[in-house]
Amino acid sequence: MRVLAAVLREFNKPFSIEEFDIGEPGPNETVVRVKAAGICGRDLVIWRGGFRNLKPPLVLGHEIFGEVNGRAVGVFGAITDGTCQYCRAGKENL
Repeated sequence: MRVLAAVLREFNKPFSIEEFDIGEPGPNETVVRVKAAGICGRDLVIWRGGFRNLKPPLVLGHEIFGEVNGRAVGVFGAITDGTCQYCRAGKENL
């Protein structure tokens, strides 16, 4: 399977759009077709070279919006302890 990614090749420089082969999803994996992606403040620090242990090339961004484009698999993301106001209100995702 071929995918596109915005790759950081050099700190403080524009990303390059590159194509990669990531293989086919395994038995407990699925494909999510990304519709939009964002970067957070930590990604900006990385882009500026703020983490000395990280070296290009890098693909930043973990905040995505997309749709499942393959078989559905069980995904159990967050583990909560039920103590904050949002958990007690049944809104564990917040």
